[in-house]
Amino acid sequence: MRALRAIAFALVVMVDAVRVNFWGGLLAVRAAVDRDQKLSVVNQATGETAEAKVVYLGPMQLGGGRLRLVAIEFLKPSPGFWGMVFPAASFGAL
Repeated sequence: MRALRAIAFALVVMVDAVRVNFWGGLLAVRAAVDRDQKLSVVNQATGETAEAKVVYLGPMQLGGGRLRLVAIEFLKPSPGFWGMVFPAASFGAL
């Protein structure tokens, strides 16, 4: 679980990381977020914090609750955020 906070207001939401990489990740989010919204993301396992923005909003998934896959991109490199080591090739330009 990861905590997700919107920078503009004090919303704290627990989310699950579905996929992660050097540049950000794909999160399963129950809160309403907007494309290009700036977020402060906290990895509760490592205590690491990073600033990010929403770059993709997946369709709403209905079922046990409103759930959306949301892709985030770190605003600056955060290689230690996820608490894992990525291959050196991941550090190159997009």
